[in-house]
Amino acid sequence: MVLLLKFKLLGAATFVIVAVLIFNIFGKNENNKGSKQAVSEGIFMLETMENADADVVKAEIDEFQNELFAPPASEDFSNLTYGQRFASSVIIGDSIAEGLIDYGILSSSNVIAQKGMVVSKAQTEVSNAISRNPQNIFISLGMNDLEYYRGNTDKFIGFYKERIEEIKSNSPNTKIFVNNIMPVQEKAIEKNEYLLHIDDYNEGLKAMCDEIGAVFIDNSGLIEGMEDIYQNDGIHLKYDFYPLWLDNMAKYAGI
Repeated sequence: MVLLLKFKLLGAATFVIVAVLIFNIFGKNENNKGSKQAVSEGIFMLETMENADADVVKAEIDEFQNELFAPPASEDFSNLTYGQRFASSVIIGDSIAEGLIDYGILSSSNVIAQKGMVVSKAQTEVSNAISRNPQNIFISLGMNDLEYYRGNTDKFIGFYKERIEEIKSNSPNTKIFVNNIMPVQEKAIEKNEYLLHIDDYNEGLKAMCDEIGAVFIDNSGLIEGMEDIYQNDGIHLKYDFYPLWLDNMAKYAGI
């Protein structure tokens, strides 16, 4: 059993290492010396793994995969505007996302947002986003759905899945990112008891993303302890939130 596991792991390791070698030879190295070095390093690693136990081999595979698929560390986006960083992305959302346009941070070419939007009625907005053939779609919905579905998490998640399936079916190469519903202040909850279900909705969103292969983005920690960042209603957020939010989304997307 251990030998079989080791054989399978070595097969996986060979695939990963060959992929790295091809990447190094044809993608990174511009001279023959670099290519020979890459080949030598790969052969040495395979020989080392052949004599290692299964746990060591698995650890090596995991490390190689992390290095292979990690965003390039050398890329520096600090000099780019948000419009440039999100040029191949679309953000779908409600009035909170609409703030990106209102504050002049992004334009309507990157943001499809409408005050009061709920996920069950966002088919037109999703179709609009798909028609732009984006590399990434970020969804930020749920605040209005809390009252609309009277705190019913299952209904909310059911309609959310429908919107995501529409994206996956019509734009299979687009990466899908789902933002959490942001926390609100106590004064907002006192006016609308359905806001008490934010945590339930967020747990549902995270589980949904795990199930269907979307990426869940939790932005709550960005404003922890920052009571002054809220507008008077205790729900909507001031300008200072939006660069933090965009940076966090960009980090997840590697843009």
